[in-house]
Amino acid sequence: MPDLTREQLVEAFGDQVRRFDALPDGVTHEETRRFLIDVGLPENLRDNFLYLPHFTPLPERYAEVGDWTWDMPGDAASWYVLGGFFGGDVAVNGTDGRVFFLPEWDEPPQPLHSGVDSLAYFMYVFQRDRYYYSQGYAKTVEDDPGDPREEIDVFVDTARRIATELMEVDSTPFTVDALPPFTHGDMDAEPFPDDFAGPWTLAFEDIAGGMWSS
Repeated sequence: MPDLTREQLVEAFGDQVRRFDALPDGVTHEETRRFLIDVGLPENLRDNFLYLPHFTPLPERYAEVGDWTWDMPGDAASWYVLGGFFGGDVAVNGTDGRVFFLPEWDEPPQPLHSGVDSLAYFMYVFQRDRYYYSQGYAKTVEDDPGDPREEIDVFVDTARRIATELMEVDSTPFTVDALPPFTHGDMDAEPFPDDFAGPWTLAFEDIAGGMWSS
């Protein structure tokens, strides 16, 4: 995975990057501790599509939800819910650093990222490239006589490019190794397979549909 610096995060998110002077004792994974203390995490992506960080112990969150019936992991005392993701929560296993998606419906945690660094990198790329899925950029391309694409084509191309980049960064959330070929104007083709990126799927689909363009 490419190194991600605090400077890059601040350039993309401004003052919405939080570093931690202290972490819960249950976060023992050294690389996770280093990243959270030295680099930090963005606090928000796209109007609370993903918002971090809270560090609520998993048993506390489990009791708060009240209607989850899945068995908590044996090391649940070392798991912390970092915040909300559209459709659920995001949690880190403080022992090994892996990141999980906790669906708001009654299903067990799903692997989401290899670590908090790749979670932050995904957020960074979506924020870094926001100009390329903006209405202004898409309109510029549509008005370019040398470019045959329409606005919606620009959104789709940007979403697919971001997905391809992030597949190389961390394959954990993805169910496919590569995107299938896609041709603009083919009414029988879809730019993405169904649920190909776990909870991130909606972000790619929304960008492709122009929903994140404003």
